[in-house]
Amino acid sequence: TLACAESNKRNSSFKNEGDIGYKNKDNFTICSKDSDCDVKSSLYNNWNGVPTGKCINSTIDPSIMVCEISGWCPVEIETESTRNLIQNIENFTIFIKNDIQFKKYNKRQRNILPNITNEYISMCRHHPVDDPYCPIFLVNNILEEAEPEELERKMMLKKGSVIQIEINWECNLDLDFSNCMPKYSFERFDLKFRDLTGASGFNFRFADKYVVNGTLYRTLVKAYGLRFIIVVTGKAGRFDFIPLFLTIGAGIGLMAIPTLIADFVLLNMTKNRKFYQQLKEYDHKDDEIKEAHKLIFVFFLILNLFQTELFKIG
Repeated sequence: TLACAESNKRNSSFKNEGDIGYKNKDNFTICSKDSDCDVKSSLYNNWNGVPTGKCINSTIDPSIMVCEISGWCPVEIETESTRNLIQNIENFTIFIKNDIQFKKYNKRQRNILPNITNEYISMCRHHPVDDPYCPIFLVNNILEEAEPEELERKMMLKKGSVIQIEINWECNLDLDFSNCMPKYSFERFDLKFRDLTGASGFNFRFADKYVVNGTLYRTLVKAYGLRFIIVVTGKAGRFDFIPLFLTIGAGIGLMAIPTLIADFVLLNMTKNRKFYQQLKEYDHKDDEIKEAHKLIFVFFLILNLFQTELFKIG
């Protein structure tokens, strides 16, 4: 994950504190005795910590009795900020190394081809036409291919996003295996911001904890960034006579099915089925007569297909 912005960086301590975040009886924060703070169901627990079951004077407004909670104080405040947005992030580069294996054929390959040197890697930048096999990818190029809209790209850098990088291997093993090359494609994985109302983009929280004078503190950071998911797909094959013969045999078998269907329809479901039966049983001695009878047979078949009485039993 490439973190490109962060907000809500706050220092807080862990201690027991009266929570006056909600000032009404429905939320069970205002109390007069300890029994008022007995939370019997998580349905009512929308506080910012774990209730201790005690009713105490608020540390903020001593005139109010509130239920005590055990949690981080102060609580997290949801704000958006771009002050920590990493500058010039579009010109960052990503180096991808990918090794594959086709176990059935005992073939191995990697996206760093044999003719690629360290000097070339330090200078090249992947381009789908000019340099399609360079393993160094510019973040800006990935963003432009994954998301064509400029406004959406800016929001992706501000609020984070998830991008899928697909590496596809299509290998013909009848040719030289060195011709087995990767093809890269980029696709935005999350929904567009204009289609969402909340919880958009990609972010995660992490905290650094430390102790000062016996009190546990933490620095909570909510980081926004670009998350790249790399998906590798591939297919390899070579010519084999056995599958060829199986395909030919299946095709021949399928060619015989229409004849069986035609015979069944003409001999069982038409008014002239006796005539067709005589045609099939007639012993043709002359080839020309045979061909004529074949044409007659096909003619009657086509004619009956257009009749409304095709499926009536005579």
